[in-house]
Amino acid sequence: MKTLSVTAILFLSTLLTRAEILITEFQHVGTDQIEFINTGEEPVDISNWQLCHRLTYAPLNSLTVVSGSLTIQPGEFLVVSGFNLNDQSGDIGLYSSASFGNPDAMQHFVQYGAGGIGRESVAVTKGIWTAGAFVEPAPEGSSIALSVGTNGSRVEDWFIFDTPTFGEAGGVQLGELEPGTYELNITLKKAGGDTLNQTRINFTVPENTDQNN
Repeated sequence: MKTLSVTAILFLSTLLTRAEILITEFQHVGTDQIEFINTGEEPVDISNWQLCHRLTYAPLNSLTVVSGSLTIQPGEFLVVSGFNLNDQSGDIGLYSSASFGNPDAMQHFVQYGAGGIGRESVAVTKGIWTAGAFVEPAPEGSSIALSVGTNGSRVEDWFIFDTPTFGEAGGVQLGELEPGTYELNITLKKAGGDTLNQTRINFTVPENTDQNN
């Protein structure tokens, strides 16, 4: 039996102080969609908030709500479409106002495909992104998703999700596994290092199986 170990660290204090509303998943090829979550303890009305992509802008209330509400309840998701994202590269900045050069107005940021795009410098000044950093673009049919327990300020916080989960909690990919029997040990920790929960799962990967199913 082969053993796999996964540790998920919950940066709860970071999430609550840096941003209550996070971009958690987006699709930039085909049907462009963007998902948000409210990590705070109170409802947040983002209907007048703004999105920025390659120096083009749109208020949230001008987009199509696919699921959820523009007043996002604590722990709930909002999914919108109708904001065109570049297939190859781009940035997505979430703003609480139209002051696009003001770091205080920027609430969240992610960049894919290339560095130095759009409002990257604002995110760098705010301390929520690294200059020149970018997430690899996703192929058509896949999405770029935020790993559980991270705040999205690092490239490694993001991963390509083969099966998009818009409107619901996503997952963490382990990559391709060879056929065999595995023991998966999962440890859930707080940012301070205290262990919240541990669990163990045994599973088998058979021969010639599509692991995305």
